[in-house]
Amino acid sequence: MLSSYFNRDNDIEGFLEIYNEDFKHGTKIKTETSKVLKFVDSCGFETGFRVWKKADMFTLLVEIHWSLAMDKQKLNAETTRAHLKKFYELVDNISVGNPGNGDAAVYHKAALQATNDRGNRADRGNIIQKIL
Repeated sequence: MLSSYFNRDNDIEGFLEIYNEDFKHGTKIKTETSKVLKFVDSCGFETGFRVWKKADMFTLLVEIHWSLAMDKQKLNAETTRAHLKKFYELVDNISVGNPGNGDAAVYHKAALQATNDRGNRADRGNIIQKIL
């Protein structure tokens, strides 16, 4: 929320040094985080749905934050859920051996290999942002 995607947890120490004593953004970040979490909750994703996997949820939270807080988009929970469900089904089909191409294949690879690397985080984020 305070920067872009970064590699693994490399930048965490820098943020701790900068904000250890004083964090002026606390109220803003709390408000934005609450808005993002409420939106995800309103989407009504079923238990076991791909969105609940760690890398997928991380990406979704970051990109919904970007859409709602930074771009000031008006996202519709029902539409967002439908688009994400369709996309994640394509990704999951690759997982069970079906050939994939396009964004689903790129996302699938970025969600499996080196998920914490900046490049894979950015790839997943760009794809989810297009869907949103």
